[in-house]
Amino acid sequence: MNIGIIAATPLQVLNIINLCTYEFDFCDDQVDLFFQDSYCKAKKILEQLIAVIPFENVYSFDGKGEEGVKEKKEAFWSTLFPDYYLKKHLRVYKRGKETKNYQLFLTSFYTVTTVSLLLCNPGCKHILYEDGCGSYRENGIKTDFKNRKRVAAFFGKRFPEIFPLKMYLNNPTYFQGKSDFEIQGINNLWLSDIKQKEKIYKVFSYQGDNKYTKVRIVYLSQPDLSLTYGKIKKKVEHELVGLEDSCVIRCHPLEDIENGYKGFKIDRGDNLWELICLDIITDNHILVGDFSTAHIMPKIIFDKEPWLVFTVKKYLEHYGEETVKSIIEYICFIKKKYRKPEKVIIVENDDELASIITRITRDDLLNNHK
Repeated sequence: MNIGIIAATPLQVLNIINLCTYEFDFCDDQVDLFFQDSYCKAKKILEQLIAVIPFENVYSFDGKGEEGVKEKKEAFWSTLFPDYYLKKHLRVYKRGKETKNYQLFLTSFYTVTTVSLLLCNPGCKHILYEDGCGSYRENGIKTDFKNRKRVAAFFGKRFPEIFPLKMYLNNPTYFQGKSDFEIQGINNLWLSDIKQKEKIYKVFSYQGDNKYTKVRIVYLSQPDLSLTYGKIKKKVEHELVGLEDSCVIRCHPLEDIENGYKGFKIDRGDNLWELICLDIITDNHILVGDFSTAHIMPKIIFDKEPWLVFTVKKYLEHYGEETVKSIIEYICFIKKKYRKPEKVIIVENDDELASIITRITRDDLLNNHK
């Protein structure tokens, strides 16, 4: 069987390593890799990944045509000319035996590249695997492709039904809602498998990070998703002023931080967040941010319960009421899973963030001295 694996983020790479080790036996198959290399340390991760998994062919792409307005434009053209899109965007990184067609793809979500590959391989099956919090929410997985179908129909073409065989998650019990396809767990043997851990540490060049051992507060930053988002984010971050000695800024790989976070300890994403959660993050840490995968990974994968402080309500103008409502529903879902649900907090008002952090640290100090 000819199999294509698509990986676009460090978390996806972690999941692929574990899927290839514990879930799939590719001994008699030809397996190719399609790798997005546009984030921090991507090229180094790719080099290490192909050293531990023997992919036949490796293709890289930058993913720049898969965001915002560009994504809509590229989705339009790739619906009509998927082969042209792939020729334009895929680069050969490693050439092996030619693959003429694929019977199976593993992918995390339906990017322009993923859909183009499926369109160029009619009848090909595919399996989804976890990409973080979006994979755990029912409305985070779209399979209707209404706009693409309209475009295809307008030009007299038929857009095929695209639907997964199943989806792999690190912890299926955290999936919220209903699914029309099977959801299966990724084997978590790697947590106790020393050789597998060593392999993962090697791929991500992980050596630990003592910044997190000296502070309690971790601000999970995001890139400016819009002008509105950027303005709100600056107000939120202003509330952290005065906490420089007790806070680490965990930057997003796509974030420009040259002129921000002065005085703070900064983590530019040098280490995979999930490995930091495994080795360093404790129930005592306070994770602060809008809403992201980084918030929930300690609980979902490792059953750790750091304090979670969400500022998503402040971003109502950016996200819109419906999206914020959906996110809050999932936060409440996570809260019910916590042994101490009071440790999951949604910031309700302006200028409330600093007081919440102060209250948490003060109350913990009092409790420790009782």
